[in-house]
Amino acid sequence: MNNELQIKLESKIELKNDENETLGEWYCHCCTAKNFNVTKCRVCGRSEDWVSGGYPLPLHGYGARIFRASQVSKLIDDVYDTDEAGWTPIHSVAAKGNYGLLVELIKMESEINAVTQNGETPLHLAIYSGSLECTRALVKAGADVNAKTFVEKKQPIHFACERGWSKILHYLLYHGVDVNSKNAVDRTPLHNASLIGRVDICAELLKNGADPNALDAGGWTARQMAELNNHRDTVELLCRAGMSEKMPVMKELPGAPWHGEVWDSIKERQASNKIKYEKEVAQEKKLDDFLEDLRKKRRDRESDPKAAAIEDALAEEKRSHARILKLVGQSKKKIVSDDED
Repeated sequence: MNNELQIKLESKIELKNDENETLGEWYCHCCTAKNFNVTKCRVCGRSEDWVSGGYPLPLHGYGARIFRASQVSKLIDDVYDTDEAGWTPIHSVAAKGNYGLLVELIKMESEINAVTQNGETPLHLAIYSGSLECTRALVKAGADVNAKTFVEKKQPIHFACERGWSKILHYLLYHGVDVNSKNAVDRTPLHNASLIGRVDICAELLKNGADPNALDAGGWTARQMAELNNHRDTVELLCRAGMSEKMPVMKELPGAPWHGEVWDSIKERQASNKIKYEKEVAQEKKLDDFLEDLRKKRRDRESDPKAAAIEDALAEEKRSHARILKLVGQSKKKIVSDDED
């Protein structure tokens, strides 16, 4: 342990508690044990103000969740100081989701949009931790909701969708994030949400204008990613969102080697519907041909009076012949009945 750093840190801490400080949850910097409503660690017996050395900054590592808000001003000389990865104290606190410390650092005028060597802002890290409270505090303090990381080109909305934080996503959408923003491999937030099968997040994104047909660098749509991971509800949602009126599902879902049970069931159902449709078309065609033949005969009859007269004569002859046959039949029945008598 660096004795000089130990002495420097301990010299900044008053070993007595502030009378106005409310006791609550805290972690011991010695053994990292969790404590609640006590002033000394329940495991090692050290005071909550005890600090160990060895970190580039007091709020790095476990310090981001160990120190309480009342201790920050006693431990930090320079809120802009960074470690070897470009992290400032507010980065570490945001990554751990420590709301109390974050608010204290904001009051100390920390750089809200400071970036690490990878281009991550405190807002990126707060969202990654899943802390809605830290996200709100940073946005209200002026954090850039559309900031991109350097390499992966991820915006805060990408982190929210790939981690599945629906409440954070709703808050970001309210503050005007780009719902169709793309990362370094051209994946949109809808791709991230479909990859983990979060149908609720996909529905929220679609409702706010997400493009269901957007392609990533590999030519994949969000629906294909959901199907690859067997997220059936998400597949159905994205399939409906990506279909135009009267578009056959067979064209919307082309065959591929990686298709599984979902694809097989859709394929069988569509094949059955195709056979039924072809039968209905054949029946309709047969009826149309029959009606067309009748209309043709009617037109010929109306256009040729002689043909009409001949048809009338033939019809009358048939009726006369039928009457004669009927009379002959009646006579035979009468003769048979008289012979029996």
